[in-house]
Amino acid sequence: MAHAKSLTKTEVRVALAITTALVLGLVLANAFLFDPRGFDFSAMYTGGLILRRDGPSKLYDLAQQAQVEKSLVGRPNLLPYDHPPFEALFIASITKFNYRTAYALWGVANVLLLLLFQHLFRPFAPVPRRPIHYFMVCFLFFPVWVALMQGQMSILLLVLFSLTFIHLERGHDYRAGFFLSLGLFKFPIVLPFALICFLRSKWKLMMGFAAGALLLAGVSLIAVGPDGILAYVHLLSAALSNNADPAFVQITRDLPTLRGFLETIMVSWTGPRWIEAAAVIAAAIMILVAASLWRRHDRLRRRGESGVMFAAALVVSLVTSPYALTHDLSLMLIAILLVVGSQEWSTKSSKVRVLAVCTGMLYFPPIYVWLLNRRIASLLFPVLLCFALAVLSLAVGRLRTLASPESGECEQPVN
Repeated sequence: MAHAKSLTKTEVRVALAITTALVLGLVLANAFLFDPRGFDFSAMYTGGLILRRDGPSKLYDLAQQAQVEKSLVGRPNLLPYDHPPFEALFIASITKFNYRTAYALWGVANVLLLLLFQHLFRPFAPVPRRPIHYFMVCFLFFPVWVALMQGQMSILLLVLFSLTFIHLERGHDYRAGFFLSLGLFKFPIVLPFALICFLRSKWKLMMGFAAGALLLAGVSLIAVGPDGILAYVHLLSAALSNNADPAFVQITRDLPTLRGFLETIMVSWTGPRWIEAAAVIAAAIMILVAASLWRRHDRLRRRGESGVMFAAALVVSLVTSPYALTHDLSLMLIAILLVVGSQEWSTKSSKVRVLAVCTGMLYFPPIYVWLLNRRIASLLFPVLLCFALAVLSLAVGRLRTLASPESGECEQPVN
């Protein structure tokens, strides 16, 4: 037994060393041997640099952003920085380094965050069991690579959602809500998930979420002051009011979400208001269904056995998000691991076959490359929708089993 444990630890160390060296090598090569100036990190760096150098009053000034970004990376068209002020305060700390060095440092941090995710999450979804295979499943997921190369914050959000799940499984709802709130730098994704939890009457979780949100609001207020907060609100309002702008429409087609898909297939025969209305109604239905199923699951099941429901809620939050790009699909890694590690996966039902096909497609890089090159990543939505519906169907099947007299389960609320 001791020898077997020693072999397992050795295998973990070897797998960790190989995968870390490979990914770190590629990230650093991308930083110093190629040109990283065209990536999303340039907008983040611009925001942090303006906050540190020019002051909070200029942070959301698009003319200032365009000037700084052009001088920094030579981008002809502005990639606006429209993230919350507390994120800019965080990024400002690394703008003391030049752009390439800062990109490399953030790339190393992202790799370490991905390793942290694997360390935290593997006990809750230990499939595949071989460490080298588990690391490959995590590192070979294409959206993770997009997040790493773009210098995005999606890997940090992956860690925060994993911590939310872990604390929910342990019955620490307040902590789960607090960790969820820390992901509000991508609030279009976090808020649908928080709404599902609210509709489940998870009041301790919502208290933790509110506490974290107030903390971030306080940090933002300190960082940019009331005028900066107002400027940020105006920037978001202006973005939402430009629905008919061709540039806005093209960005929307890059979203692998419900909104992006409807924009792609409906824009030629109807107006933006009807598209927005259809997206809101369909999103509301999906959120209500996910919340209703999870609420019923709470009454029927013991704490610590909600992996499938968490996966369903996470996928629904992604596809109903008003703004989520390909790198944000890194979160699908949590859903995939939870579903593959669930007891339902061994049933080999039609739902599991659908999930297997969807997972295979989500792991197939040529699909992403083809869609991204044509700026129609929104066509990934049907795959995500099929995955979400299949997971919800698995949840319905589990609820029927739990509600049957033969199951021996009795209804008991979970706080």
